[in-house]
Amino acid sequence: VLYASIPNLGIIQIGNTLPTDLTTFSSLIVTTAVGSGNSNPIDFYISKSKNYALVADARKESSGGGIYVYTNTGNAWAFLQRFTGDSDGAAHIFVDESKYPFKVYYTTSSFTDNAIYTFSMDTNALAAPITPIFIQR
Repeated sequence: VLYASIPNLGIIQIGNTLPTDLTTFSSLIVTTAVGSGNSNPIDFYISKSKNYALVADARKESSGGGIYVYTNTGNAWAFLQRFTGDSDGAAHIFVDESKYPFKVYYTTSSFTDNAIYTFSMDTNALAAPITPIFIQR
């Protein structure tokens, strides 16, 4: 399965196999139309288990940018929470699933003052408040 992020829309799934032509069906699986202004999903991560997804939205925090957390209900992706450790939105995500709780790293979307944050993700408590820890600017 191939996934892509589309500005102002969210994360789409392109077919159930690799696309072979331009008519391959696309379906919206995660919407990022939360907050004000146009959403800007730059990066995303779908867990190996396909139980949760993280989306990095590059809008300023005040307009709805940051990290979005979704859970897979079996029929759809349900929004759980949004957070940021900075007034900038989020640009890129890296998830280390080699240990539990999983370790998540992300960069902010600032072009002049970019920062790196991290947090631990307990997939048994996805809706619990998350407080990112600043690593480096």
